[in-house]
Amino acid sequence: MWPSKNKLNDKEQLELKGEFLRTTYLEKEFIVPAHIAESLTASADILTDTVPGFKGIVNVGGTSNGSYELRRSLNPKAPTDLDFYTVGDDRTLPYLDSIADTMQDTLDASSTKIVLDGVLNGKNPENFLNMDHLDEIAARGDTYLLALPFQSFFGDADTTKEEVLKFVIAQPNKQELWDEIASYHIQSLSMHHGSWPQHFSDTVMDDFYPQKVEKFELPVTPEEYSLTGSY
Repeated sequence: MWPSKNKLNDKEQLELKGEFLRTTYLEKEFIVPAHIAESLTASADILTDTVPGFKGIVNVGGTSNGSYELRRSLNPKAPTDLDFYTVGDDRTLPYLDSIADTMQDTLDASSTKIVLDGVLNGKNPENFLNMDHLDEIAARGDTYLLALPFQSFFGDADTTKEEVLKFVIAQPNKQELWDEIASYHIQSLSMHHGSWPQHFSDTVMDDFYPQKVEKFELPVTPEEYSLTGSY
């Protein structure tokens, strides 16, 4: 699947894109390039051992939805940055800056030449999933944070999912909350990039994204998810 040193012609690019959509995109829920997954795993291991209350990190955007993997299959030097959220509790809050530093140090050590995003870099407390305050997060409408454990999670995903599920099931508006979580989850499966021609973006969204959603969407109810034991 990987291109040679010679630039791919239009036909070869089209064939590679089609193969990627039919296989990798539809076969994997989240598509994290191996070298990035290794860095994220290493970071999560370090942070679990050194940061109080740390639960995990969630990478989002191109490094999880497949767009970066596809672009680098066409061009190994394709640029990207790393967008991620931090998950923890009250004890983790004072460490958000150092968590970002650890993430960047781990990326640098792996020679990936990838830098953290200027905004979604885990430093902003407003973008932090604080497991001690799930009720406040839900009350202010930041349900996208509650959806993070069901995305490209590195760390203690099982315990975090279970805690969110128990919280949701205990709420009087549990189905509404769960529907919002499920909506944010399927949004994370959407593959897109501003550099792509409109006709290719339309092909992804119209022909392949619905298949991906059908395959990987969350169950209809939180109870159903709990019964699967997926976490």
